[in-house]
Amino acid sequence: MCIVCLLLCFLYVLVLKVDVVGSDYYPVEIISGDLDKSVLIDQVETVVVESVNREPESIKQQLLERGFTETKDLNSHQSKREFTRVSDLGEESFRLYLINHESSQSTVTKLQYHVTLKGLERKEIVSYYKRLNSFIATIYTDDRNIYSCGSFIFHDMIESNEFLMKVIETLDVENLEQQSDQRLHMMTGYTKQLTQYYLENTEKKNLQLASRVRNDGSVYVSIGTPILTIEY
Repeated sequence: MCIVCLLLCFLYVLVLKVDVVGSDYYPVEIISGDLDKSVLIDQVETVVVESVNREPESIKQQLLERGFTETKDLNSHQSKREFTRVSDLGEESFRLYLINHESSQSTVTKLQYHVTLKGLERKEIVSYYKRLNSFIATIYTDDRNIYSCGSFIFHDMIESNEFLMKVIETLDVENLEQQSDQRLHMMTGYTKQLTQYYLENTEKKNLQLASRVRNDGSVYVSIGTPILTIEY
């Protein structure tokens, strides 16, 4: 059974810090040069969240100009608005939440962007994240939090273990912690190559790896920063 690391709403609770050493938000992009040509990328996913002092209508206009369509949900609360589109970046959704602060009598807009792309080719990885970053920068400020994940499929545990060891070596992962059962192996650690991190008992963490043996014997491997937000 697939396991979900946490609900997306929890992303607002997780406090992320920026590491001046790190220079990247996307682990799949960093390891792309070490990927074997035969590796099968199942999907990549990115979630971006931020609270801004901007009127929702101005953000709405930006999204409509970029080809998004507002979805009408009669059951949705008035303080939430959602926009969607399908582009070369993948299947995209953009949610706006109005948050009222009674103490300061002010209102802020929370932005949550979610994009998933299936079957990204290895040779397209670098250009894909360049385009994605370019779009994100048109809506968000430098205070944004980015959660980025990727999933891969391997024929067996030998292939998947070789891949995981290569990832750990390439990213020079520190403070590695591991948990496993019969089908699932989880690893959490920290790498200076990634920009964001969170603190867990005073230790820096910003990378999660998961491998799961499927019923057909293949292995599903997921990599995410600073945490996994996709099913694994």
